[in-house]
Amino acid sequence: MSSEYGDKGLLDLIKRQTVGQWSWIAYDAGSFGFSSATLHTLLPVLFKHAATGSLQSHEIAAAWGYQSTAAQVSTCFMAPFVGSYADMAARRKLLTGLGAVLALCGAMFASVVSQYSWQWMFVGTVLTSVGYGWAITMCNSLLPFVFAREELHTASCLSCAISNVGGASMIVMLLLVLGMNKNAVTHETALWAVSLSGMWFLCFNAFFYNNTEEPPPREVVTNGTAPSWPSSLFGPCTSVMETLSGDRMANTRRFLLSSFLVSEGAGTVMHMSGIYAVTMCGISHSTLFWATLGNRVAGVFCGLGWMVLVRNFSVRYIAIAINCMVIAAACICATMDEAWEYWMLSLLLAATGTGNFSLGRSILTVLTPSDKSAEVFGFNAFAGQICGMLGPLMFAGVTQWTGSPRYSFVLSGVFIVLGICVFLTIPQSAFDDDSDMAILDEVKPLKSTPVDCSHTGPDGDVVKKQRSELKGACCVRTPYRWSQHGLPGPQ
Repeated sequence: MSSEYGDKGLLDLIKRQTVGQWSWIAYDAGSFGFSSATLHTLLPVLFKHAATGSLQSHEIAAAWGYQSTAAQVSTCFMAPFVGSYADMAARRKLLTGLGAVLALCGAMFASVVSQYSWQWMFVGTVLTSVGYGWAITMCNSLLPFVFAREELHTASCLSCAISNVGGASMIVMLLLVLGMNKNAVTHETALWAVSLSGMWFLCFNAFFYNNTEEPPPREVVTNGTAPSWPSSLFGPCTSVMETLSGDRMANTRRFLLSSFLVSEGAGTVMHMSGIYAVTMCGISHSTLFWATLGNRVAGVFCGLGWMVLVRNFSVRYIAIAINCMVIAAACICATMDEAWEYWMLSLLLAATGTGNFSLGRSILTVLTPSDKSAEVFGFNAFAGQICGMLGPLMFAGVTQWTGSPRYSFVLSGVFIVLGICVFLTIPQSAFDDDSDMAILDEVKPLKSTPVDCSHTGPDGDVVKKQRSELKGACCVRTPYRWSQHGLPGPQ
């Protein structure tokens, strides 16, 4: 994998990051720390306590699956509108903050009502998931504006490693709070933990908001006029279809389909394994918390490991290897009975989770025009939530029908295999930094004599262009951010 920075060390790469870039990277530490202490550990255990006596063990696991489905349904209908508004009104940072506030309010509400009703806690957990997903989607859409193209994969892996530092910190905080309360998981303990993790999240939001640059709004021109955002906001589906149509976006469509299928299976393993372990496998709460801490600590090293690998090997083959590891994780879930197996699962998910999350968003960024990133990321969240809700729904349905979730994990592996097959149809050239823009990989220009029409940008960097004399079309080839040269981005 060629790169302008291929001969420089990782420490040099880290030192070269600006404050704005570090604010984007550090945001993952705040968001993942919050979700680690709430959605991934505390709320599932609290939900189990709240529902015990009203539901059987397998019904509790099924109810948590329905909760995840409800959250994804709610998110998927908002994501295209939020993404279109963010692109046209330049409000990515504002929407990121609003999502964080909604997530914190939902977690606080779930903690308070857990002592009264598991149904109301169900509602609070849905709000938490919706707000968290909203915030992450908007933050990820800023990636192409913060980093140059050849740094996307390494920057995403670095932020994923940093995110696990935040996750490990909040799990340590949770263990300390539980230790002061004699390891009893009560709504008072939950309130303390949620409050501290929420403050952590909001601090990183403030750092992100103050230092990350907001890209300019995208103008949508129709019949020679530029409509205001309200008139364009309610046509996001049409806009997304136009963006994704055509041969030039073929690789993007393939990756989105592959990502949806993999997320169908991997999401079930990632989000359902915790509640499955404590309700069906007899895994203790302390094992769940400590294994989650081990997962986050291992995730730091895994994130740095993927960062090294993507600088030396093809991203395409690394992504395939990661998804094969997810299949192995699904097999462990299907046969898990002992605590040591859950530890093995947690460590394996550290590798697959950091790899899929970091490379998934950086690959999508490479395949997407930067001026439409929020729109495409919003569609990715929309379609991904629709596809992703089927996984938890399948988990809940199979668990309720058979009384055991094991079969649902087997089906998850099937979805992952299908996703790998679709991913293999994307050519290697789409992942090469020294090729034309990946979104132009499918363009087949007519035979013509290429004419070099390079020019120097405002900051002295050369912007390379190649003009076709036959069609007069200009394909831009540059690893630099469009905003650096006053260019609107690839059209």
